[in-house]
Amino acid sequence: MSIQSLLTATAVGAALLGGWAVVRFPGFGPKSLVGASVNACVALALNAVAPSFVADVARGAPAGPYVALFGIVLPALCYAFWAGGCLFRVAQSALARAR
Repeated sequence: MSIQSLLTATAVGAALLGGWAVVRFPGFGPKSLVGASVNACVALALNAVAPSFVADVARGAPAGPYVALFGIVLPALCYAFWAGGCLFRVAQSALARAR
């Protein structure tokens, strides 16, 4: 399996996990549009700095790439997809109330 295939599978898995969390726990997460927007911005900021941590962890030990992939990349992407799903959920409910 190539590194691109592994990263693609990880991103798809993170999207499925994040989407599952949004659907499974609808009462968990931000309730306001501002809170959801801030949450999504924090998730994007964390994903922007994650590559430097991934590089440091991957060089640290023989199992470093796996630790970096499943300890940093997967949770960071899950959080980003969950935060985006929460933002969509809050925005949809705000639009439904506006009607």
